[in-house]
Amino acid sequence: MKEEEQNAIWQARLLQLLPGKRYQHSLRVARLARELAQKWQLHPGKAYAAGLLHDIGRSLSDEELLAAALQWDINIHPAEKANPTLLHAPVGARILIEDWGLADQEISAAVAGHTIAQAGMKPLVKVVFLADLLEPERNDPDLDRLRILAQKGLDQAMLVAINRTLAWLQNKKYPIHPDIWPARHYFRRKMRKTAGK
Repeated sequence: MKEEEQNAIWQARLLQLLPGKRYQHSLRVARLARELAQKWQLHPGKAYAAGLLHDIGRSLSDEELLAAALQWDINIHPAEKANPTLLHAPVGARILIEDWGLADQEISAAVAGHTIAQAGMKPLVKVVFLADLLEPERNDPDLDRLRILAQKGLDQAMLVAINRTLAWLQNKKYPIHPDIWPARHYFRRKMRKTAGK
């Protein structure tokens, strides 16, 4: 099946699952993910698909996300127990694999990894993570700088995005997922190596 045909099928299914605003958000993320993938010589079709499908888990309630995570042996950190919406990424990836028959591991990994930054993120995961944050309807002035950075380098943009997220979580006194700290260290180290060249 051609990518366009598969995307049309997925879009029709998503339209039934997601509220209008969430569905439109998914389309914008898909388009931006494709643009970023083209910029960084990644597979634009996979980026579009991952962006399109990234919020499939948002169709579930907090209780359903927790139950699905338990069913599929997805580790639940206290930060995710306090805010189960964070689980929509790994749960969404499992829905795509188990219920939608998605066989492409790069796409499912990008869906699974789009909410919590991790050390060693693959380029496609970074693209979807950033596209979700930077899609055009997000009207935060701070994001304009990050949009420019994403055109200069994914790793630099990731580091700024992580620092921004950490500051927001600390300001709100929300629990912080432990993966954020090694992710920040990882991207700092990458930027230092790049600066040293």
